[in-house]
Amino acid sequence: MFAPALIVCIVSCAAVDTILTRFALPHRMEDGGLALQALVAWVVWGFIVAWPVSVTTRRTGKAFASALGWTVLPVALNAVFRNPLRIPGGLSHLEPWIAFSAVLGGLTILTLASDYLDKAARHRFGQGLIALALLALLTPVGRTGSSPSPTGNRGVEGPNLLLLVWDTTRAENLGPYGYDRATTPHLSALAKQGTLFENAFSASVFTLSSHVSILTGLPPSLHGTTKTRRSIKVPLVTEILQDAGWRTGAFVATSVLSAGSGLENGFEIYDDRVDPPLCDTHLWRLVHDIQSIFASIHPVFAGNGLPHWWQNYMRPAEDTLSAAQRFIEEEDDRPWFVFVNLFDVHWPYVPSDASRHQWVQDYDGPMDGYLFRSGSYPANHQPTDQDRAHLVDLYDAEMWSLDQAVDRFLQTLDLKLGDTAVIVTADHGEAFGEQGHWSHEALHGPQTRIPLVVVGLPGQSSLPQHVSTPVGGTDIAPTLLDLAGLSLSAYRKNMSGESLLGKTTPDRIIPIQDLDNHRPESNSQAVIRGSFKLLEQGGVRTLHDFAQDPFDTTDLSDRYPETAAALGEALDSLNPDPFDDENDSVDLDALRALGYLGGGDSPPEPDPDQ
Repeated sequence: MFAPALIVCIVSCAAVDTILTRFALPHRMEDGGLALQALVAWVVWGFIVAWPVSVTTRRTGKAFASALGWTVLPVALNAVFRNPLRIPGGLSHLEPWIAFSAVLGGLTILTLASDYLDKAARHRFGQGLIALALLALLTPVGRTGSSPSPTGNRGVEGPNLLLLVWDTTRAENLGPYGYDRATTPHLSALAKQGTLFENAFSASVFTLSSHVSILTGLPPSLHGTTKTRRSIKVPLVTEILQDAGWRTGAFVATSVLSAGSGLENGFEIYDDRVDPPLCDTHLWRLVHDIQSIFASIHPVFAGNGLPHWWQNYMRPAEDTLSAAQRFIEEEDDRPWFVFVNLFDVHWPYVPSDASRHQWVQDYDGPMDGYLFRSGSYPANHQPTDQDRAHLVDLYDAEMWSLDQAVDRFLQTLDLKLGDTAVIVTADHGEAFGEQGHWSHEALHGPQTRIPLVVVGLPGQSSLPQHVSTPVGGTDIAPTLLDLAGLSLSAYRKNMSGESLLGKTTPDRIIPIQDLDNHRPESNSQAVIRGSFKLLEQGGVRTLHDFAQDPFDTTDLSDRYPETAAALGEALDSLNPDPFDDENDSVDLDALRALGYLGGGDSPPEPDPDQ
């Protein structure tokens, strides 16, 4: 009795969920996978709710209303309330309640018409509805390929530009920066072809805000983007390049950089699919949240701190670089600008068997690549030197694999042709116990000192092979414009960084900011000039010489009071965030999965005697 109604509901819901997902992500390339996966998932969901639907139908006599209640209502309520329930004060806003009223109103109307729909579901109306739903599932409404810039000059002549951001890469663990392990031989070889900046510092220690600084030439206090305020209100260098005639593509390996914040502005292709298409649907979000509830009850349902069996919010370098290569190889006479984010060396550290065999030494302790979130890590265990060494082994193994993958990708570009400029950098570093930190949550040396290699075109730069003058993430956007041959004077007023192709200013201020905390009092800032670094955290300012004290352990304020005062004025002059506080759409699951919102990722305080 209930089967026809349930079938109509399941197929129709799969179609609606697919269509809503497509329209929510209009930048995604259409490949047909979403429709098939959504249909299969909804069919499985139908089998799960079949028994309660049958029981309710027998008691009420309304098959269609029962099917709607058990299939649609849980998914709809989860879609309406999942974010407001997890954001402080989220339920005080009017929007979720309007959506809730609309859901209840629609289901009420369909319930009142249940008797008619029960009959229709068993006849041609139901068959026709299924046919229409299947047609909607199979009809592509997403993008099917790249499109030229509507305003760009297709006849522009200029070099190709490649920006590679190795997420969470600390300079200390790289061959070009004197590391004693040959984890990055190909990066070392690439650095010899261009300029290595020995003292490059990230603009932030969070992925999104740092990437925005890279692509805008502005520190976080000026572009105003944080992990809880995903709105970019300033122009990106991508938009300038696109208007000038470059075809532009972005290929990111983490959901932290997913479209919706404005980071996709100016990109003809913004490829941010890091998980199967199903993971974007409303049904999968309900499955995710159900698993999260069970994970809080028993650790067997948790995955070493990861919230999902299938979804992990990141993709490997091979997949990301292959997508970038396909874009590069498209037939188009315009020069290209390609931005690639590579997330392999970010937590968790789970290297391949080959790289593990190459770099990971024997170890019988509790530490693994999931760090303190690991289900095998004892709650009260204090990390030892052996634990730290094993963690570094895992990190180095991931780095070696990434170096190999990037080299294979660069070989396809044939840089010897001299028509492609390359910038390799990172968004921030990582800490392995320095100053008691095991992540990228503070502005100390290893968490902010990043690699920066610029390989320009022949004769394009007079820089030496090594530059020791401090530079920052805000310098990359103007450097891209300079590499492209575009006049910097037209855009200089919108960028605080400077091009790295000329002689870098030795005494200028390099800002580093952590403004991504929920509580403003937890924010921290630093400014660098020469070898001095003034750090402000917890309302306390300390002065350090990063050349002699890379871990910021010794305060030199009393020894150099004039320097501390001058840098203090520079720090005070950093413009405050000009944008009103907002709670923009935030993927809380992605942030939590990657260790940015707590949830068991905070390590125990290290024992000072170990």
